[in-house]
Amino acid sequence: MFLFGKKERDGSDGREVRPQPQDELSPFAQAERLIAQNPSGIKILGTNGAVCLAMKTAFEEALARAGSSKTVEYIDDLNVIAAYGVIHTPAVAADGKLVASGRVLTAGEIAAIVKKHK
Repeated sequence: MFLFGKKERDGSDGREVRPQPQDELSPFAQAERLIAQNPSGIKILGTNGAVCLAMKTAFEEALARAGSSKTVEYIDDLNVIAAYGVIHTPAVAADGKLVASGRVLTAGEIAAIVKKHK
């Protein structure tokens, strides 16, 4: 029963099958751990497209207008984006929670998020 880890070798071509060590995390699990360790702040999740980068710039300008010393973190790692549950970018996460996804926010929506998480 190769599929259930009962054999050391696959009988069809004789190649050795090595089980993955249990202490190694998958890239998705590593991304979830990263989110749990650093939930605070405003994060723009995107794929380096023009719309995603414009969203980052809009948030940086809104924070500057509000007089906040916080910075906007831009995340383009697809594993981290998937760990947030994002299907479409750009997306915005604030304090570890997904606030918006798949659309460009208006200036009023950006200002409200900045005011709340200032």
